[in-house]
Amino acid sequence: MKLKFGKFLLLLIISTSCAYDPAMDNSLRVMNLTKDTLYVCEYKNDSLIHFGYKDTKTYYTNWTQEILPDNGVSLTEENWHVYLKTVCKNKQLRLWVFDKKTLNKYSWEQIVNENRYKKKYLVSYDTLQKKLNWTVVINEECK
Repeated sequence: MKLKFGKFLLLLIISTSCAYDPAMDNSLRVMNLTKDTLYVCEYKNDSLIHFGYKDTKTYYTNWTQEILPDNGVSLTEENWHVYLKTVCKNKQLRLWVFDKKTLNKYSWEQIVNENRYKKKYLVSYDTLQKKLNWTVVINEECK
């Protein structure tokens, strides 16, 4: 009897477990395949001015993630599916890529007003899930 109950319990656990969903994993991977150290920032709309920092040399590490060459970082959110579909403008996440020289040389106002970023990605939930497998790759074409 115990053996039948054990098999039943194991079958029940296996059949009721959830399938893996990267969106529920709370991570979006950003890979840096360049030779430079880069910084990435994600936001829900097109305006970066809300950060309001005048001295980027002091503050950029508070709102960007450093990505070393040939490495990656995970950006986390409570639930990417909900965030992208209900919070993000046009249901697209914005990812800005900066290099350290730019962040050290220019004020935040100059960076924002003069679009001094290396690259800006607009990605939808469907693109992240179906095409990118929750990984955005920054390569040498980013320049």
